[in-house]
Amino acid sequence: MMKISKKLIIGIVAIGIMGSIFLTMNKEVDVKVSKVNKGNVVKYIEETGTIKALEQENIYSKISGTLSKIYVKEGNLIDESLLLAQIDTKDNSLTMKGINEKINLLKSQYGTNKKQAELTVDKNKANYDEAKRKLDSTKKLYEQRVVSLDEYKRALNEYTIAENLLESSKEELKKYISQEVTNSYESQINELKYELEKLKNKESDGTIYADKSGKILDVLVKENQYVTEGTILFEMGNTDKYYMEVDVLAEDVIKLKTGGEVLIEDEDLGVDFDGTISKIYPKAFTKVSDLGIDQKRVKMEIDINGDTSKLMADYEVDIKLIEDMKEDVLVLSKNSVFKYKDSDYVFVVENNKAKLREVELGLKGEDNIEIVKGLKDGDVVILSPGDEIKEDIKVNVE
Repeated sequence: MMKISKKLIIGIVAIGIMGSIFLTMNKEVDVKVSKVNKGNVVKYIEETGTIKALEQENIYSKISGTLSKIYVKEGNLIDESLLLAQIDTKDNSLTMKGINEKINLLKSQYGTNKKQAELTVDKNKANYDEAKRKLDSTKKLYEQRVVSLDEYKRALNEYTIAENLLESSKEELKKYISQEVTNSYESQINELKYELEKLKNKESDGTIYADKSGKILDVLVKENQYVTEGTILFEMGNTDKYYMEVDVLAEDVIKLKTGGEVLIEDEDLGVDFDGTISKIYPKAFTKVSDLGIDQKRVKMEIDINGDTSKLMADYEVDIKLIEDMKEDVLVLSKNSVFKYKDSDYVFVVENNKAKLREVELGLKGEDNIEIVKGLKDGDVVILSPGDEIKEDIKVNVE
């Protein structure tokens, strides 16, 4: 009786398992699918580029002073030689006056010092002559035993001092009549005269003119502002044609080359352009990212193809630097492919059932992927298959 019960239980369990398998195999799983078709696969690097006007350049102040008048505004079209601004040159005039005073002072110092040295020599020569006369007289009197030895020594000492002072003053005078000292003074004076001449030439630099035609892109100063030599006053450029600058990670630059294609898109400006990499700079530089991380980057220039009338200088746009591209190949969504036993697989829908299919992949793009082997044009493949998708399971295509 016990044996019959065990067999009965085993049979019931087996029937249950078989029933469960049957129900599972016949249960339909809702899936989303994508068709394999011919298309393009693009692998690209996303960056942000800055639009630059052709021949964009800065206009600098060539002189220090107060900006008394600005004649142009941002956006003005200008012709070559147009008057842009006026800088008050009072400071320049004061500087020239100071240099003239230094020149006159040097000339005066040289003449005064030389004259003073000559007077000192004359004075010391007179003292020397008197000391020598006194020594000669005292010596004779000493030899005649009229004066003491102390008096003679005192006269000799005074003579020695006078002689040393005379020689010292003669050496001092030599400094002012020597070629070396004369050259030193002349050199200082000539340097000051050179600076003076430069400042005289700068008198006209207070009037700022455009050296070429273009558009004023930015006015960086205000009237009555004090500016120093080298201050950027205006930014201008040729807005008939734009190009783009972009800083690319050094590790990505090796994947790109001059002549490479670039996609330029911006919804705000409503632009969609193609571009071409025209220049890759040979030297990397360090740039701090938004996250505060030091990055090695390389500057690149990109020629923009098409109508650029909607563009604006220094505007930032999103770009895609094409690293590689395959055209007219079998493509599939990347979300369809998964790893299984170290190979790439997809689930193909055949007769409403999921069929496991090994595939060979080619170029992997940002959104899709090239299928080299394992699928054909028109095959229907399950997107993002979950764990519930198994071989031969019934599926319902949404």
